[in-house]
Amino acid sequence: MKKLVLLVVLFSLSTSFYVNAQSKKVQNEGFEATYKSMKAITDSQHYQYVGDVVYNSDDRKILDKDLNQLEINTTSVKGSLTSLSSFTYNTKTSNSKITNYEVTFNDEKQTVLIEFNLDKDKFIIEVKPNGKAFLTLSSDVNNIRQTGMIKRI
Repeated sequence: MKKLVLLVVLFSLSTSFYVNAQSKKVQNEGFEATYKSMKAITDSQHYQYVGDVVYNSDDRKILDKDLNQLEINTTSVKGSLTSLSSFTYNTKTSNSKITNYEVTFNDEKQTVLIEFNLDKDKFIIEVKPNGKAFLTLSSDVNNIRQTGMIKRI
């Protein structure tokens, strides 16, 4: 009887390990598909960032996606970004010409890093394996941190 109980326990443990390993494999395959899609979108050199949430260390706010978008190509940017304060970053107030545009692909971590400047303002967008895009705007006027997504135009 003890052998039977031990056998059942071992079988159930091995089954749970197998199911967990299969789930991670499926998840990694999904991440790889998302990563390939993000590479294709950024390689097109014309895409859109759409912000979902703006945040800082103290607070966060859900955004209106229609009012919080940046259309990006390798030479210019159009759109606006909302901050937690009353400040809204609008590309019409800068000359909207991109400098230092660079996209870095990390195949091992399956992340995409997009960096560029508009005048003195520095933009960094990091796209994670799950497709979430983390935007950081460092500006003389205001710093903005958001999560959102990158979309093909």
